[in-house]
Parts: sequence; structure tokens; C-alpha cells
Amino acid sequence: MRESRIIPSPTVSIRADTHAAESGPKIVGYAAKFNVEAEIGEGFFEQIAPGAFSQSIGEDDIRCLFNHNPNFPLGRTANKTLLLSEDSVGLRTVCLPPDTQQARDVCESIRRGDITGMSFTFDVRGQSWSKDADGGYHRTLTDCRLYDVGPVTFPAYDSTEVVMRTFNQLVNAWELEQASERRTFIATARRRLELRAKSRH
Repeated sequence: MRESRIIPSPTVSIRADTHAAESGPKIVGYAAKFNVEAEIGEGFFEQIAPGAFSQSIGEDDIRCLFNHNPNFPLGRTANKTLLLSEDSVGLRTVCLPPDTQQARDVCESIRRGDITGMSFTFDVRGQSWSKDADGGYHRTLTDCRLYDVGPVTFPAYDSTEVVMRTFNQLVNAWELEQASERRTFIATARRRLELRAKSRH
């Protein structure tokens, strides 16, 4: 199930690096931050564990897109116009945008402060869940496959309804998994007790 997350705080900027082999502007920012719990929807909290993107960074061809739109490619990891790394803060993004009118427009909007957020699209390959005393669900992402990262115009979800529908599907799957594990545990314990009782006779 493909999901998207947006970092609403100012996490993207434009800068020129005179020591870089490539001249021109760079789009620099964090597409995700580690160990920062955010309320994704009512009663649904999520955080990202360090190392969650390491496998994907090493294996996948990830794009940098503006507003997740494949018609506005700004870079990609395969040709090293998009550089992704994990540090103590999160998923660090450095993009070398093309010299096109669309890319120049995006860079100018970032430079002016019209665009301040970044986002990423991913599939979950590893996660852990817990439930608090108030009934809130907490998810920690431990392994994610990345599809794209990039600057976004609106640092908010396009549709809360879509987010909550996804959340409900995830919670239902987790609760079914928990119920299955409980049934397996009870069946195993019962079988052990039966075997122990037989061994005594």
C-alpha cells in the first residue's frame, strides 16, 4: 500500500555550493525526520526509526518530484542528480535540478519562501505497532521502500478522508495479526498442557 507523508515545517532550501562539481542551485532539505512522533489522523500517531530508508537508498531508483507529479522530474538517484542519505536528523535530500523553466520556477518559489515543505512516497516493509491507554494507535516505521521525494506546495494532506481510510485498513490488518497471534499462543499453550497431562498418566 503506497503512502505519502509531508514534513510541514521549513525543511527545504535553495543554496549554491561552489565546491560542488555541478554548478547551479541545489534543492536541499529533509524529506523525513527520525524519532519525531506526529499525529497523522485522529488517534493515529507515527514515527520513523533511524535506518528505515537505508536499504531503499542502496537499491532503488528514487525520483525527486515537485508535488509528487511525475511530469515535473527534478532529479533521480540512478544518474546521481538526486543524492539521499540518512544522518542523525533524518532523510537528507540534495537535488541538482535541471536547467529547465519548470525547475527554475520551483527553485525561485523555494528561494522566496513560497515553498517550504518536503514530502516522500513509500511502501512499508517493516513496522511495529502499539496501543496506548486512551485507545490511540502508534506506528513506528522501520523499513520503507522509497518511490519519490521532493518539495511540495501545501504542507498538509490533500485529503484527510484518504489518510483515515488508509489508517483504518492498517489498524484492521494489525488487529487481525494480533488476534491470530493470540489464537496461536492459546492453542500452543493448550496443546502443551494436554501433553503434560498425558505424560503424567
